[in-house]
Amino acid sequence: MSQNAPIGTDGTAIQPELFSHGPSRTRHELEELFNRRRRVRVRITLTRNRVSMLSVEFKPIALIRVRMHERFLDAPADVIEALDLYLRKRDRAAWRVVVRHAQTIVPAVPAARRTRLRKKGRHYDLGTIYDEVNGEYFSDSLRCRIGWGSRPRAMGRGGRRSIRYGSFRDEDQSIRIHPSLDDACVPPEFIRYIVYHEMLHAVVPSEERNGRHLHHPPAFRRLEACYPDIARMRRLCKELIPVLA
Repeated sequence: MSQNAPIGTDGTAIQPELFSHGPSRTRHELEELFNRRRRVRVRITLTRNRVSMLSVEFKPIALIRVRMHERFLDAPADVIEALDLYLRKRDRAAWRVVVRHAQTIVPAVPAARRTRLRKKGRHYDLGTIYDEVNGEYFSDSLRCRIGWGSRPRAMGRGGRRSIRYGSFRDEDQSIRIHPSLDDACVPPEFIRYIVYHEMLHAVVPSEERNGRHLHHPPAFRRLEACYPDIARMRRLCKELIPVLA
């Protein structure tokens, strides 16, 4: 052992080749490292747990089970050395070093799953309508996703008094159109208007004014009013409810 060998927390020299490993170790490399100095077998399980970064279980059958977050594969050499020392001697000072590192691990937030949207209906293809509206009114500048929404449960006696014809999600720039509009009795120009309305939300965001949330702020209303035959479109919004309900 050279005189320049690093010293561990227990005062003994550390073999540099064991703990000078760079980032992205593998689970097998860590197991091999921890098993070199003991008769008791160490078995590692990697996790992506967002709450518990590390747990150690000393089994009575000459086995130590270690469950660690996969980010420990990139831990600094002194942390790996401290964990090795804890597994050998249950050294409390070494355990504190490991715990401090575990507290710095920020688990990755899983990406939200993007729901596949169904564009083609029995009567209307929303993909085609979206492309037409995007080109005619937005110079093909928008990159929204569009599809038919899920069919709601059947209403009780009395039917619907309103229908939410469309919705826009800012989180993933997605538009969903009520499936009841996929009907031969619905004029195609009305569906184009509803798609236009929802696409406007990607251009004009909601506002907070005087403690109130304005989903359709004045700028939105001004642009919506420019849609051709807007008066008729607004009448259809009411007239189609009893037909589609």
